[in-house]
Amino acid sequence: MGLGRDEAIDEAVRRIARSFSERELLKIGNRSYENAFRYPESRFDSNDPVVHVLRDPSGVFTDYAIIPPSYLVFKHGDRYYAKCGMPEKAGLIEFSGGDASEVMQSAVDSVYTAGGGRVFLRSGTYSLSHGLTVREKTELIGEGKEKTLVEFLHTGSPCIEFEAEQYHGDILLSDMTILANPDNTYPIISANSVVHSRIENVNLRPTSKYYAGDGIYLEGASWGPYDFEMRNCRVFWCRKGISITGAWYQVYLNRCYLAENTEDGVEVTTTGSDIHFLFCQFINNGTHGLEISVTDKKCISTVIGCTATDNDKDNFHFVRSGTGFLYVHMSGIRSRVAGSYGVYLYHAWAVITDLWEEGAGTAGVRLEYYADAYIILSYVSSISRDSTSTIHLDRCNFRSHNSGVAVFSGDGSTTEFKIEHGLVSAPSKYGVTPLTPDAHADKTISADDTYITITFSTAPPSGTDNLKFSWWAEV
Repeated sequence: MGLGRDEAIDEAVRRIARSFSERELLKIGNRSYENAFRYPESRFDSNDPVVHVLRDPSGVFTDYAIIPPSYLVFKHGDRYYAKCGMPEKAGLIEFSGGDASEVMQSAVDSVYTAGGGRVFLRSGTYSLSHGLTVREKTELIGEGKEKTLVEFLHTGSPCIEFEAEQYHGDILLSDMTILANPDNTYPIISANSVVHSRIENVNLRPTSKYYAGDGIYLEGASWGPYDFEMRNCRVFWCRKGISITGAWYQVYLNRCYLAENTEDGVEVTTTGSDIHFLFCQFINNGTHGLEISVTDKKCISTVIGCTATDNDKDNFHFVRSGTGFLYVHMSGIRSRVAGSYGVYLYHAWAVITDLWEEGAGTAGVRLEYYADAYIILSYVSSISRDSTSTIHLDRCNFRSHNSGVAVFSGDGSTTEFKIEHGLVSAPSKYGVTPLTPDAHADKTISADDTYITITFSTAPPSGTDNLKFSWWAEV
C-alpha cells in the first residue's frame, strides 16, 4: 500500500536532506568537500514549512518534489509560459508571451515577492531581448547544461545580475548554458556583494568568438560579502573568464574550467579576501591562467588540485603591492607550457607542495621583490629569484642542466650582459660561445644562483641584436 500524502512529504524531506548532507573529507576555509559538493542539512531547517508539492506529471523535476513557491517555465511553439506551483494557483499558467525575458522576469519577481523560491526552466532554447535580474532567496534552475540554453540578444547591460540587500543573498543559478551577444561589453553574470550564493553546473560563452565583456564579475563592498561558490562552471571566449574585485570572504571556485579567454582565466584584484580554488583548469588564456593581485589588507588563497596549461604569460601569477598581504597555499598543482613563468610570486608568501611544472618559457618558478616560498616534494624545471627573495626547498627535483641562445643589442657603453640560466643553484660547469663578430671581443664569464654574466673589457659597439651567444650550464 502506498504512502499517504503527509507520509510521502515526510519521506521526501528525509530523502532530500540525506542526499544533501555534507561529509567531512576536505576542509577549505569553513567548508568541507567531497567528489560532489552538497548542501548542508541546515538548509532543511525543521522550522521551514513544507509549502507544497510541485505538480509535475511528466516527472521532469522529481528531485525537487518538496519546494517553496515556484514556477515551471517552458516553451511551446513560439510562446513561453510560466506554470505556477504555489498552492493557491497550482498548475495555472500565470505568465505567457512571445518574449522569454518578460515571462522569466515575471516568474522570478513573483517568487521573490512571495519571500523566495525556485524558477525551473525546462529543456529548450530561451531567447531573451534584455537582461535578467535575480533577487535574493531566488533560485533559477535548468534541466542541464546540454538541455536548457538561455540566449541573450541584447547589449548594454549584464545578461544576468544578482541583486540583494546588504548581508542578503541565497541566490542559486544552475544547470544551464548561457549564450551572450559577443558585442556586449558588460559581464554575462554580474554579482555585487551578495552572500550565500552559488553558480553551479553552468556553461557561459558568447554565440561566437570573442565576447567583449567578462564571463562572471563579482564586486565586493567594503563590508566584505561572503560565501559565494562557483562549481562545475565552464567559461570561455570571454575577455576575462572570471573577474573578482573588492573585498570578499570565502569565495570558492570548485571544478571550474576557464579556457580561451582573451585575457586572464581568473583575475582577482582584491582589497582583502579569502579565495579558494579546488580542481580548476586554466587553459590557453591570453594573459595569465590565474592572477591574484592584492593592493590593501590581506588575501589568503588556497589552490588545490588545479591545472594550468598554455597560458600566454604566467600560468599562476601572484602579486602583492601597497600595504597588502598575500599568502598562497598550493598543493597538487600541474603547470605546463607557460609563455613566461609557471608560478610567479611578487612580494608574496607561498607554501607549495606536490607541484609538477614543465615547459615554462622563462622559468618554472620566479620570485621577485621580497617574495618567500617553501617548495616541498615537487618537480620544477627551473627556479629563478632576485637578490631580495628567499626560497626553501625540501625533497624536490629540478632541472640539472640547461642551454640556449641569448641575444643582446649593444649601446656603446654597457659592458655587462646577463643570461638567466634557470637552474636551482649556481652551476658548477658552464660555457658561452660567441655567434656574432661583436660578441668575440675580450671578456670574462662568471655565474651565480641566477645568472651567467658576460663582462666585456671594452663596451661593444651599438647595434641591433649584434651580440649573440650560445650557452650551457650544469649544476
